[in-house]
Amino acid sequence: MKKGFNALVLLFVILGNLAAQDQGQDNTPVKDDAPVQFFSLQVIPGLDVFHPQFGKVTNIFLLAAIAGKGHNLMGASTASIGMIHTGRVQGLQFSGFFNFAAEDMDGAQIASINNSARGLVRGVQIAGVYNYASGAFYGIQASGLINRIDGDIWGIQFAPVNQRSEGDGISVQVGLVNFSDSGNVIPIGIVNNVKGGMKHFSVFMDDMMFLNAGYRSGSRIFYTHSSYGMSNGAINHSKKNDSLIVSRGGFGFEFPIDKFFIDVDFSRGNILSVNSPDDWWKFFLGSNTTIIQLRLIAGYKLYERFGFFAGISYDYLRQNRNSDPAPSDFCGSMPANLRGKEAHKMGLFGGLQF
Repeated sequence: MKKGFNALVLLFVILGNLAAQDQGQDNTPVKDDAPVQFFSLQVIPGLDVFHPQFGKVTNIFLLAAIAGKGHNLMGASTASIGMIHTGRVQGLQFSGFFNFAAEDMDGAQIASINNSARGLVRGVQIAGVYNYASGAFYGIQASGLINRIDGDIWGIQFAPVNQRSEGDGISVQVGLVNFSDSGNVIPIGIVNNVKGGMKHFSVFMDDMMFLNAGYRSGSRIFYTHSSYGMSNGAINHSKKNDSLIVSRGGFGFEFPIDKFFIDVDFSRGNILSVNSPDDWWKFFLGSNTTIIQLRLIAGYKLYERFGFFAGISYDYLRQNRNSDPAPSDFCGSMPANLRGKEAHKMGLFGGLQF
């Protein structure tokens, strides 16, 4: 019985999405004289309990036991599996699996799997897996996996993977991986692939004797960056037998001047002492010394993929436990202000960019 019910649910999901794709090709304009139905109760598309004659109407409230289908919406519609509207949506679509709007949408779509809209969207799409909008978008997209917008966008995308096409508007992408065919974007992620934007690896040394490898990516001006560095405790730190690891991540702004560039960026990170390979758990559960940096960087690109840079930083360090590296170990000869387990210092660094 349970297997039969699951198969039925899967069948309706497939049929619903196929119907949505077919209706999406219908460019018939919305008729202003479409009759209004205050409340409709459907079992499946085409089977309306109160209105047996199914046609193009404007629904105020549409409730579907399994899956529903309507034309215009000026209120709210909900279904246990999916909801399809072939006309304009002004209000809320809320379904267990998917929502589809074939024309303009002003309001919100909420589903556990997928939301799709083919026209102009002004509002919010929230999905467990995937959101898609093919027209201009004003608002917020949030999903558990992927967001995609093919038209102009003025808004924000939140998901592990975000994608926008080339177009007008300014957007913000927040995720692990961001793709944008437009340079009018502020990408906040680990990897950002922006048309005309930056993607650079770097190797640099700082005054705390860490040898660092870093990566930064973003638009032409805004970028996010991360780096990892290693240092032997015997160089200038109190933990002589430990290897020290620093990890940092943050964001910044670049001001290009021909082949020269000036950057201002911010980062927050941790310094860990590692005695053996078994100490990998410290990256997740162990204590550390906090490091916060504000950097001013100047550089020169000999080639697009090769250049050098140097800079000065303001560093704040805080020892969280007595077993963590002491902030005083990292001050060296640079100007510093020590306050117990905290240190404020100036720093220097320099390296190569690829």
